[in-house]
Amino acid sequence: MSQVVLRDELLAAFQDLKKSFDSSLADASKLDEDFNRLHCHFESQSSELFRKALSGIPSNHPLKDLLVGIAQKLAETNEHWSAKLLQHQKGCEFRKDFEDSLLVFVFGKVKSGKSSLGNYMAWGNSDPEPELKCQIAQELHPEYFSAENTGAINGDAVNEAVSRQEFRVGATEATSSIQGFRLPGLTWVDSPGVHSVNAVNGNLAKEYVKHSDLILYTMRSDAPGRKSDMDEIRRLKKQGKEILILVTGSDCNHEEWDDELEDVRIEVQMKSAETRQLQRDYIAAELTDIGSNEILSISTRFAQNHPENPEKMKDSGIALLFSVLQRISTNDGIRLKRNVPLYGIRSFLDSCIGDVAPYSELIARLEEDTEKSCESAKKTMQRKKHEAKAEFNLFIDNAFRDMTHFRDNEHVMNSNIRKMRHDLNAELSRLIGKALETGLSEISSEVVDASHRTWSTKANFLPRFKVEKVTEEISDGVQKSTKGRNSGLGGLLGLAAGFALGGPAGSLIGSLAGNILGNASGEDAKVLTRDIEIEVGDNLEELRAECRNYYGDLLEQTINEYSQRYINNELENMKMLTRNLKENLEKFNQGIEKIRLEAESKLQ
Repeated sequence: MSQVVLRDELLAAFQDLKKSFDSSLADASKLDEDFNRLHCHFESQSSELFRKALSGIPSNHPLKDLLVGIAQKLAETNEHWSAKLLQHQKGCEFRKDFEDSLLVFVFGKVKSGKSSLGNYMAWGNSDPEPELKCQIAQELHPEYFSAENTGAINGDAVNEAVSRQEFRVGATEATSSIQGFRLPGLTWVDSPGVHSVNAVNGNLAKEYVKHSDLILYTMRSDAPGRKSDMDEIRRLKKQGKEILILVTGSDCNHEEWDDELEDVRIEVQMKSAETRQLQRDYIAAELTDIGSNEILSISTRFAQNHPENPEKMKDSGIALLFSVLQRISTNDGIRLKRNVPLYGIRSFLDSCIGDVAPYSELIARLEEDTEKSCESAKKTMQRKKHEAKAEFNLFIDNAFRDMTHFRDNEHVMNSNIRKMRHDLNAELSRLIGKALETGLSEISSEVVDASHRTWSTKANFLPRFKVEKVTEEISDGVQKSTKGRNSGLGGLLGLAAGFALGGPAGSLIGSLAGNILGNASGEDAKVLTRDIEIEVGDNLEELRAECRNYYGDLLEQTINEYSQRYINNELENMKMLTRNLKENLEKFNQGIEKIRLEAESKLQ
């Protein structure tokens, strides 16, 4: 820090540095290409998943809004990434023109001395006159450029620095463009002020500062260490930027009477060493959380008044600034030049990881809401099933009530029951369709026309009507006895047989035996009876109850089967969607981390 380095010596050091730079964007460009491929794949895969999901669900699906919201979030994120990537690529394009030099970016609030410092670096004077410029050799003239202009009111015009060959100073909002100059080995960029009334100016400065190799952060000596400055420095340090803090305008006007002129003579002097040290200590204390930072108190006004005086140049802080810049260019120039684009892609990737965090949360919510939706559908179907069963039971009751006047004719009744089976099947199909349509229409487009479909519920059940009968025995007259008749006939036959065999004695014996045998073969007198069937009831009520049970069970089983199938299908579809979304997101995050680690490995 004690070495005194003058402007010519610094420019010579930068000229030597120019020979050492390689293409610092080569590695970062490859990583950019890797991200582009990763991003395109992630976007196309996710978009296709949402397209298929949204095309297969009804408009009143409870998860429709959430799916649309996630798809919209994805589209917004992709658009945001595309915009950031465009900015990143724009910065890379900006750097391409300055690959052979250290890219120094002057950054700070409005009227913090940025343009004055730039003019001093370019010409050795903060507000150079044309005569001064003519005294400098042409080969040492800075080459001015202008990259982008916001068009803000009161700012510099497009290419104003190029035409003026210097930066405008003194105006309220002097700089509204990214402008700078080139000297061998050095590219100096003057930027619009941050935290100004023209936010667009500050945004432009923030967009380009991330592509710098070294940042000179300026803050006025009359208001050093403001919180907004400290926060901005912390933000830049988080991006891995190399920062040198400059407390500008560290001088004051000293008035004394000049006897010869007989007037007050104003002399520019540096503020006391104690005051400058206190200011630097205060700033350092405010930034202890981000490590040590080099802080210099400088005055271009004092330096340009004493260009040939080494001690006063040192006191101005400018010689110390040149010393630091020379050390950085000599020791760290190549490292900074190589690392900056790698830090840029790493910072960009970090922001992408942060951008997908809400997307990941929405996928988790989709997974949770899918479970809730299916549970809700199950409860709805329980209610619809009971309603359908009650309606079907009423239909059966009415059908059987209409047949009661046929119950005295079993044949007609069974014929009507056979006909009724068709009506029962038709009503069963209608009620199942109605229950599924009204209960599941929110989660499945397949059942929207359920009431018009024929369900596989054709019943083979064919109840048979029976009339219950009992048999009773009733009298059918009296039958006379045949014993006397048979006994007489037996006696005559016995008499004839006995006479033929034994004469008169034999006839007596035969007659007696015939009487006995004839009597035995005859029947006693008895009452005659016959059986008759009497109808005492039928099974119509049992048939109605049997129909209710059979068709009721069939209705429940069918509704359970189809509703569970649709609910399980819906659950599986949504689970597959969330699974695929999570896998796609995980691959994207893994890809980003791989690129990020590759960038880390190349940092020096």
